[in-house]
Amino acid sequence: MQNNHSFGTVGLLVTEMQDGHPVIVEVNDEELAYNGFSREELIGKNPIDCFDTPETNQDVIISAQRSVEKGKSAHFVARIKKKDGTPYAIRCLVTGDYDKNGKILRYRYISTVIDDDDPELSRFGRADITAHA
Repeated sequence: MQNNHSFGTVGLLVTEMQDGHPVIVEVNDEELAYNGFSREELIGKNPIDCFDTPETNQDVIISAQRSVEKGKSAHFVARIKKKDGTPYAIRCLVTGDYDKNGKILRYRYISTVIDDDDPELSRFGRADITAHA
């Protein structure tokens, strides 16, 4: 199933719901470069277990998922962690793949790292209208 889409410096992580929780089914090389995990370490795992920190606001991420379930995309900003535990911040657009009846099949998290030293990476939508996780 792995397509390894490349979007330049943009990460892609795709999840499906399995047994009531999200499971990573696809991740591109850019996302792996950000977070320090290997593809094998992430595929089949719950992203909450891999990336969340005590500072991650799950309510905002769940709200974004609910928007996607209604057929709308959503943005959020999150502080998450790398494999080694180092925190970093991302801006993320969430969209979905749907079946012919409009039911969500997969969530697509398209993200850029927020890096104050690189203006090209610090902009992904307007910061003042995004929710913060």
